[in-house]
Amino acid sequence: MSIVNWLVNNIFTQTSIIMGLVAAVGLIAAKKDFGTVLQGFIKVILGWSIFLIGNSAFNTNLTYFGNLLSKVFDLPVVTVANDWQVNQGYLYGPVILIGFLLHLLMERFIVPKKYRYVFLGGGHFFLRVSIMTTGVVSVIWGVENGLLVIIIGVVLSAVHYTVQPILASPFVKKLRGDDLMGYSHHSTSAVILTSVLASKLPESSRSTEEIKFPKALAFMKDVGASTAVFMTILFVVFGAIAGPDALREIAGLAEGGQDPFVWAVITSVSIGASMTVFLYGLRLFMTEILQAFSGFADKIVPGCRPSMDVPTVFSFGQNAVLVGGISCIMTFMVWLVIINSLGFGLLIPGIASLFMSGAGAGVFGNKNGGVKGAILGGIITGTLMGLGQLLAQGIGGDFYWANARIGINAEPDDYLLWGVYALMGKVLNFLGIVA
Repeated sequence: MSIVNWLVNNIFTQTSIIMGLVAAVGLIAAKKDFGTVLQGFIKVILGWSIFLIGNSAFNTNLTYFGNLLSKVFDLPVVTVANDWQVNQGYLYGPVILIGFLLHLLMERFIVPKKYRYVFLGGGHFFLRVSIMTTGVVSVIWGVENGLLVIIIGVVLSAVHYTVQPILASPFVKKLRGDDLMGYSHHSTSAVILTSVLASKLPESSRSTEEIKFPKALAFMKDVGASTAVFMTILFVVFGAIAGPDALREIAGLAEGGQDPFVWAVITSVSIGASMTVFLYGLRLFMTEILQAFSGFADKIVPGCRPSMDVPTVFSFGQNAVLVGGISCIMTFMVWLVIINSLGFGLLIPGIASLFMSGAGAGVFGNKNGGVKGAILGGIITGTLMGLGQLLAQGIGGDFYWANARIGINAEPDDYLLWGVYALMGKVLNFLGIVA
């Protein structure tokens, strides 16, 4: 267990190392020399690290906007603990490692070649899936045997890693125009629903990428610049509603110091800048991983392709990223007002998850239905995340609030799987298979 926990804490939750090792194994399998292997390992880690730097800054600054919305809508301060992550590591830790290895075995020996995708969405997804599966099996199913919890968690996790990219593959192929990469993000359910419905919109709509700006606004074609502008508008509008004192409190500014609205503008620009950084890192990373993956696909899991996180589709509709992300956040806020005011539950906006999931669905919606499709993608995602959060609270109770990984910061698929796994538990309990 000490060895397993070390591997989990230092390797299998560190996405950059996972990606670097996959690249190195692929290059070794392709019989490249030591220098090439080392170069591929370092450049993949470098690209992913640049992406993480930008992504971390993006999420940090976007969290300020989430705090602002909480002020505007008078949401209580909720400190979400990670009790399960801290206290039940002996259950979910082995699931991360063994579940991924079982996934590779399934890809190699069970899945037909045309459906083979290696799940490389990121260490945070490995962590989230393993905690959710072991938590649901232990708490909701009522399984007390630790070994059985681990075994069930391993199987459920491996099936998830294997099936999710397959479900998204037809829509990814249409978006990319090739089959070089899969989609491994927990917004797959929103992507599928958006793609299907957007393609059936009654009137065709031009692509978000065909939007023509006046010469004075030509800079808006850059996703970083357009993000900065729109976030500035949102920050200033909601900041005015909340009031300068609330904005100053969120920013942590001293009385008489920097003007809170100037801080809001600077923070908005930082959000746009950080998006530019993580997209650059992502391009560098994708160039290297696709080259290195050929050896992995030839020797280790023949015919497989890497299946990656949501930002890998952003280049196929950069304006759609903003349209989908913003419309998702706004849709979730509508559901927040309805559900919270009626006392059905307590929705808390996880702004980074809302933006990323809505952005991904927006890109697919744009491909299938233009601007209207991109907006529809955000609406669908915001609805799934709003109603999904309510469902997860009802099913999980205290366990939901004790785990940030599958609570407030979750994506549409996580909430869907809560329901699916809980239903499986009821069926197995009824059949007497599990206690």
